[in-house]
Amino acid sequence: MSLSATSNNLQNNLKISNRNGMNVYAFEDFRLDTEHLMLYRDGSVVPLTPKVVETLVALVEKSGEVISKEVLIRRVWGETAVEESNLSQNLYILRKMLGNRSDGKSLIETFRRRGYRFNGEIRYEGTATPFAATSARIGLGKEATHDPATQFVISEAELTTASRKRLYSSIVSATVAIGLAILFSAGFFAFRSNGEKGPGSSSGIKLTRLTPDQDILAPAISPDGKYLVYDLTESGKHSLWLKDLTSGSSTQTMPVDDAEYFDLQFSPDGKQVYYGKTLNNHPNLTAFRIPVLGGEPQLVAYNVIGPISVSPDGGQIAFMRNVEDENQLLAAAAADSSKERILSRRSKNRKYETWGSKLSWSPDGSRIAICGSKVVDDKWRHELIEIYVDEGTERVIPTPDWN
Repeated sequence: MSLSATSNNLQNNLKISNRNGMNVYAFEDFRLDTEHLMLYRDGSVVPLTPKVVETLVALVEKSGEVISKEVLIRRVWGETAVEESNLSQNLYILRKMLGNRSDGKSLIETFRRRGYRFNGEIRYEGTATPFAATSARIGLGKEATHDPATQFVISEAELTTASRKRLYSSIVSATVAIGLAILFSAGFFAFRSNGEKGPGSSSGIKLTRLTPDQDILAPAISPDGKYLVYDLTESGKHSLWLKDLTSGSSTQTMPVDDAEYFDLQFSPDGKQVYYGKTLNNHPNLTAFRIPVLGGEPQLVAYNVIGPISVSPDGGQIAFMRNVEDENQLLAAAAADSSKERILSRRSKNRKYETWGSKLSWSPDGSRIAICGSKVVDDKWRHELIEIYVDEGTERVIPTPDWN
């Protein structure tokens, strides 16, 4: 990977057309900066790849209109030939990150055989702070250079504090990407050299494709490694499949449906499969479980944010829910989830991470770890939190000053 290639990709990823002449949109508690392909929630960056953000931009720019798959793919990838599964994956990520509107309606709505529509109430917030002044050169044109010391040339006086931070962040990201590429290359050649030494080397590693096609969502492997469960997407429809990894045979365990299967996972004993689905007139996800070989779905929880997490002994489940401005961590008996209880809650200047964070049980089932954040000196700072299941008390796990 060359530095010029990295900077070219950076520049291309930051460019996007905007028919409305605006490059900052707001909806719910999100702000979308189309100029820099950044999405923020309550002032914090939502970690999304540029193509995922471009997909969101394409939907937001046509808010209230149904956009076909073909138009979306052409809008995001141009003339590059891509599979529909790329778009499906982007939409899957966006739905998980955005959740639903405050009234429970899906922000991204699917219309069978027609396309998708963004349902958010858009507020236009004008033009974002420029990423770089007009004198900036980011590895393009005649003034581009391969010298890392001069790859980013910019007039310091023309930069605001905010734009400097964004530029430095991009430089760091590019540098890290280059470093990772170097490490990967070194590791690959070391691995290859080791593999050429003959018998007893690690060259026997083999990659096996587990499914016959690319339209696979939310795969999960059973604890004993014998089964694979996944959402098979065909013509915009979804069905649940179980593959026996020993024999290679696959069985459809749930019929074809319009809604995707989210956050598939096995119970610790491997006898049940948990999943989430978006249902009409239900906020966020509704969680279900079924026997591993198929059967009648059993309701687990309503209005779920993010994946259900099952305790190591399989006796309890834990999940997140948003109620107005409050994040709630709840637990319930796996056999009778109607008796749910709130373990802990945060609001306003203290939050739990929801869509992008899976809960983690301690091996003895007494504690749950979760990511969270709080406002310190007018800035959101992230932290790891341990919550005691019986008492509902929190303990912050000491970490460096991570972003």
